[in-house]
This record gives sequence, structure tokens and C-alpha cells, in this order.
Amino acid sequence: METTPRVTTEAPQQESPASLPFSFKQDGFVAVLDIPEHMKPWRDRPTRWENVTPDTQHTYLDADGVIQYRPDWDEPGYDQPVTQIQFGLGCITAYRTETDPARKDLYLTRAKA
Repeated sequence: METTPRVTTEAPQQESPASLPFSFKQDGFVAVLDIPEHMKPWRDRPTRWENVTPDTQHTYLDADGVIQYRPDWDEPGYDQPVTQIQFGLGCITAYRTETDPARKDLYLTRAKA
């Protein structure tokens, strides 16, 4: 006689701990607003002028000017937060160092998108 193993879908009941075995430091941190130039993020990674309006195999700007990622030319694009953050920070850095007013304006527009 063949027997079928019994399968249960219920998780075993275990008590959850009431507290963590460690604690997080919750105070004593101060926001530093006057960061020295050499410590500012992306200070040495501006978006290059030729990349401010991307249209490559993997990145392009949507109708609102937001950089989007696409797996390939014929695939639809989608939000990719890391790409968008890096692009925005690069545009802000370029805005801070650019001297041409028209270019500054476009860098700021791209960063705000």
C-alpha cells in the first residue's frame, strides 16, 4: 500500500521576541549644512554636456524630461531610482560649475525633473 506524505501549509507557531537583542543610536547626530566643497557629493562627477540629453540603448528622457531606463531600444522604459539620482546629482554639479547661462539653465531643468 502506497502512502502519500502529509503536506501542511501552516507555519509552525513561534513566539516573536518583544524586543531586539541590540539597540539603535537615536540621538547625538547633527546635520551639517555647510559641507566643505571637497566633501560635497558628486562634486567631481558632473554630467557632461553631450550626456545632458541622453538617447542611448539604455537611457532616454521621457516626455517630462525624467531620465528613464530601458533594457533595449525597442523596449519600454521605466523609472530606475539609482540612475535618476545619479543623473540629477551630476546635473546639479554641472550646474554649479558651468559658466554658460543657457547650459546652466538646461542642467538645472534636467536636475529638477
